Amino acid sequence: LLAMIFAIIGVLLPKPIDKISKSANRFIYKDTITSILFSIIFFILAIFIPPAIFALIGILAGKSLAVDGQMGTCCNNKSENCSSVSDKEGSAETDTDLEEN
Repeated sequence: LLAMIFAIIGVLLPKPIDKISKSANRFIYKDTITSILFSIIFFILAIFIPPAIFALIGILAGKSLAVDGQMGTCCNNKSENCSSVSDKEGSAETDTDLEEN
């Protein structure tokens, strides 16, 4: 999404973006210590950011599956009444109220 937004900005404002990119390149490559420092920082970010994003997405997906699974398992038992769960879904009750039933 951000890449799309920046691509549109780059198409709409090519001259200011060109100035900014040239000044950033001059700043980074002006000194070898600065370029080494930036390369180390970007390397560390490239290693740790993608797994962290995938971990957060996986945790959120697992949480939603667990919550949906808890809501659906009570109707699978033949001893319980499914209408009591469907009546409570529309109300603003907490999860502990649903677990007690």
